[in-house]
Amino acid sequence: MVRAGGMEITALNDQRVHKSVSGACGLTGFAVAILGGLAADNPSSVILTRALIAMVGCYVVGLFISSLATRAVRDAAASHVRANPAPGIDEVRGAAGLDQQVGGAAQPITRAEAA
Repeated sequence: MVRAGGMEITALNDQRVHKSVSGACGLTGFAVAILGGLAADNPSSVILTRALIAMVGCYVVGLFISSLATRAVRDAAASHVRANPAPGIDEVRGAAGLDQQVGGAAQPITRAEAA
């Protein structure tokens, strides 16, 4: 699991991506084969057989494409998190001007001081 910007990239999201992309590719292959068969005036049994074969083939290609895309997104998210680490509390306090301590407690900034 990679945590990037408050989002978690999990295996559940991966399964959704795989199902969506491979399903879309399979149905696209099926539709193109049907339209191509109708345009060529092929018999319906030939059209449906070729369309089913195209659907299975395009589904497998879609699984491959979605696995490559998932890996690319994971690598990009992980490298972004490594390159831009979240600041620690001390860095945030220093940037906000809260590092001056009065009596052992941080002095809050009022609206008048901030403006």
